[in-house]
Amino acid sequence: MGTPEDRSPSDAPADAGATSTAERPADAGEATAVAGPVKGRRPRRWLRPTAVIAVRLVLVALVVLAAYELVAPESFRIAPGVATIRVTPTLGSGETVVPLGPVGSVSFDTHSAPLKVEVSFVFDETIAVEDEARALLGDLPAVGATAADALRAYAVGKIPWICVLGLAAGTLIAGVGTLRLRRVALGAGIGLLSLWVIVGSVAATTYAGLNRQPTVTYDGLARYAPRVVSLLQSVVRHPEASGWSVDDLARGLEEVARQATTTFPTGGGEEGVVRLLVAGDLHDNVIGYRLIRRLASDPGLGIAGVVLVGDLTHTGTSTEAELMANELEPIAVPIAMVGGNHEAEPALRVFAEAGIIQLSRGPTELAGLTLMGFDDPLADEYAALTDVAERDIAAGDALLAVQSQVPTPDVVVFHDVGQAEDVIAWAVAEDLVLAVLHGHDHVARVTIDGSVAVLDPGSGGASGYEQLGRDPGTPYTFQILEYVLEPERRPIGVVTLQYEGLAGASSAEYQPLQMVELEQPAGD
Repeated sequence: MGTPEDRSPSDAPADAGATSTAERPADAGEATAVAGPVKGRRPRRWLRPTAVIAVRLVLVALVVLAAYELVAPESFRIAPGVATIRVTPTLGSGETVVPLGPVGSVSFDTHSAPLKVEVSFVFDETIAVEDEARALLGDLPAVGATAADALRAYAVGKIPWICVLGLAAGTLIAGVGTLRLRRVALGAGIGLLSLWVIVGSVAATTYAGLNRQPTVTYDGLARYAPRVVSLLQSVVRHPEASGWSVDDLARGLEEVARQATTTFPTGGGEEGVVRLLVAGDLHDNVIGYRLIRRLASDPGLGIAGVVLVGDLTHTGTSTEAELMANELEPIAVPIAMVGGNHEAEPALRVFAEAGIIQLSRGPTELAGLTLMGFDDPLADEYAALTDVAERDIAAGDALLAVQSQVPTPDVVVFHDVGQAEDVIAWAVAEDLVLAVLHGHDHVARVTIDGSVAVLDPGSGGASGYEQLGRDPGTPYTFQILEYVLEPERRPIGVVTLQYEGLAGASSAEYQPLQMVELEQPAGD
């Protein structure tokens, strides 16, 4: 056979072949395991780990930035000045708020979607700014003439950030670095579509749930309330209020802010409009008297006179009247009153000596208006329980007195509405424009009866000093009657102010007085 050294080269392949045949399958299997994926193992990454981390950080940063930009305020230059708009999520129903600086803010329950919309204004003609600040404001984008233009620009400006947020969030959820590019693109598209569905649903809910006659709520000094109700005035005075749009809302908000930041001249605000502060049923509550003093003495409100509808004291003594008259003394505008069933002759005498006009003594001219008034039949001698028969006799006497006046008085004041019924019925039958003021029942309300507006300011003393220890939440209520002198004398609106007890909250509601049209002016 020969030694290994004697083997020929041709013999080697046979041995080698035997050896390689036994080993080759194992080598081939190993190669296959390396070259191709085995079911159940993770796919190969298409980004390096460091690149994956960097991409994820960038996406997180984009999500945070886009979310911030969506809720960040935006300022726009409009014709009167600058409008700043912010929209943020809120719990419950949404609202539209107009911040008024140190005055506080006024809000409207304008929609049902859980969004809080803040629109603040700076008007060039009312806000003094330095040259540098004015130049900065001038660099803001000029979007149009009104707040409605600013709202549209705000909405359009948020569209890119909605897209960025949807794309970035969808990509993060889909994952980065372990999936193929088309899977990542699909995740980004689903994220974008989902966010637009949410945004569209919120927008549709907001529009569908618009409140056509929103309630006005004031945070801060309610004494400014009569100056910031132009939104309601402009909406509810017109029959087309049902077609009220977001543009109307924006214009109303702009006018609200303009009025709130502009001081009315003393004595009535708009030219030809007289404002009377109406209060009653204070029953010795000093807090109510101080609220009257604050409201009547604020030159910004333009109150031309105060009308008190009775029950200023509780038992009708001179001591009570002296204390209450001292609270009213700082008021500079005229004060007129009628006695209620909780007054008595001693109290009425003290009020008269303090310079408070006694309307029961005859017609009185006040700020261009003619006022008449009638004390409660029980005002001469304190008696808390009304005598209906005596009241009915007094009602007939009041009617004869009013009918004797030519022209007819503009405002007639009673304490108990039962004493006013004959005058109201006569004025309605004759189509005479008349404002009738009364108290007694402690419930604020405004009633339109043909050509007659009947006002009840409620209780300006939270139902009296005795109530303070029983229910501190009982509201103090007052009314401001707006009366226009030209071209036709008539009451045009009432603002009902309500202070919620001693908690500091306040609200105001405006009601236009849509009286019937007359065939001829009152008094002819």
